[in-house]
Amino acid sequence: MHLQNTHNTMESNAAMDATSPASRDVRQFHDLITCRLCRGYMIDPTTVDYCYHTYCRSCILKHLLRAVYCPECKASGGKEINELNLKSDDTLRSLIYKLVPGLYQRECKELADFKEQHDLVDEQTTDEPEFFTTTELISLSLEYHPAMLHQCGPGEVPPTIYLQCAAGLPVELLKRFLCSKYNIETDNGLVEVEVTYKDEVLPTNFTLMDVAYCYNWSRESPMAFCYRILLYDNKKR
Repeated sequence: MHLQNTHNTMESNAAMDATSPASRDVRQFHDLITCRLCRGYMIDPTTVDYCYHTYCRSCILKHLLRAVYCPECKASGGKEINELNLKSDDTLRSLIYKLVPGLYQRECKELADFKEQHDLVDEQTTDEPEFFTTTELISLSLEYHPAMLHQCGPGEVPPTIYLQCAAGLPVELLKRFLCSKYNIETDNGLVEVEVTYKDEVLPTNFTLMDVAYCYNWSRESPMAFCYRILLYDNKKR
């Protein structure tokens, strides 16, 4: 495959990075993703439909055992609420997992440990497990990014690569695999390999589990990644 250096590539890269998970500073969103009751990241975010304040589901349910008002509305004489006023916020939950890589896996492990310690059995009878495990195999594909195909000459378009990897595999290892395939030194400051999913550059510490949850991946088809190889005039600082 023939690679060309292009300033347009770097400009498009910057535009994509501006919306990628890696470019977001979680501290900017701290107040939005933190539960006011436990002061931790919200677990199963649940919103009060009357006032739109959001808490961990377990936190707000415990609060309602001893009070009938939203914790943030009580001082202003808010409306009485009960469990019927609570709505799960799947969008916020996905955002939290996206901003805090690894949080989803830790929650899964804690839940599994809790069930094991208390000898609990899932009542769900779905064909697929609710959570991934780090050792579960995930089918994935690696395709050269369509926007970069202009770099390839006739007959030089790289074939799509199909793999099966453990769900706990970090994106960093996918990058190392691609570097090995194209004989690129990982510490080469003039060449960079990026792995994307749905046109977002993935942080290297994201695992396949993070991608599966954050992007609502379905097991019905391989997890479709793209990759691109960028060349720079000078070493990146």
